[in-house]
Amino acid sequence: MLWSLVRHPVPGVRARAVAGLRVLEAADARRLLPLLDDPASAVVREVTAAVLPSAKLLPEEWLVERLGAGWPRATRIAAFRLVAEQGGAAGQRVLITLRDDPDEELRQRATRVARR
Repeated sequence: MLWSLVRHPVPGVRARAVAGLRVLEAADARRLLPLLDDPASAVVREVTAAVLPSAKLLPEEWLVERLGAGWPRATRIAAFRLVAEQGGAAGQRVLITLRDDPDEELRQRATRVARR
């Protein structure tokens, strides 16, 4: 039932459906990934929390693309969190690139993660 609600027209319903899937440990990262492009930041935050444990399974290029300045802020932050969780060489390249980002919060996050 929750899977059908992730496509509901009301953003709050979509966000709560994703949260429910996460709590029930029924979140499928591949199925939820398109919701990182959702226009509602609450949905993007819930999807990020749900797929974070599976970050290493997500397509790196797809996430890196969403770090570009043309994407909504919530999507950029979500992509950053997921790429940073993946680690590795791509994660390091992203951190270095984002240290010069015009978005102050994203820049600060990248700097903090790079210091760790």
